[in-house]
Amino acid sequence: MALAPGRLRCMHLPIQAQATTLTPEQAKILDDEFFVSDPLSHFSSRASMLLETARSSYEANPENEPEFFKALGLDGADSALGFDTQHRSVQVAIDALSLRHQAAEALTRFIYARVAATPRPGDAKSTWLAIADSPTSMIKVIEANKAALDADPHRFLQLARSASRYR
Repeated sequence: MALAPGRLRCMHLPIQAQATTLTPEQAKILDDEFFVSDPLSHFSSRASMLLETARSSYEANPENEPEFFKALGLDGADSALGFDTQHRSVQVAIDALSLRHQAAEALTRFIYARVAATPRPGDAKSTWLAIADSPTSMIKVIEANKAALDADPHRFLQLARSASRYR
């Protein structure tokens, strides 16, 4: 679904639970919503934001951000958001490391959903549900991915081909 620039899509899924299992129609609605939401855009926009922040010396103050300071009750606090350039650089590096971790986890869980997950009895296959129901422990997700990929040497190529359909 194409959106006008600057418009965010509100998620109102037409799903009503009618049983304890996920129907094929419900799975399709969830998966369509997941892929239309463009999960990659979260990571690419965060990376762009970090790059821009690293190159910026912008410092918010009551003169250039009056509504923000007023909303926080900091109208007269000129130095409330002051920072040292080195501290900003350290924070950007920490945020970049955090983003890298989040992207790696998201990709690992997506791979799990596509190659290792098995739907619960009665549930239709769903990428969204497989990600949501993936093990909490990352080591278990990685071990399941490794076992699935080791069991079928062509599985990774199939995953790559299926991913190219979503571009």
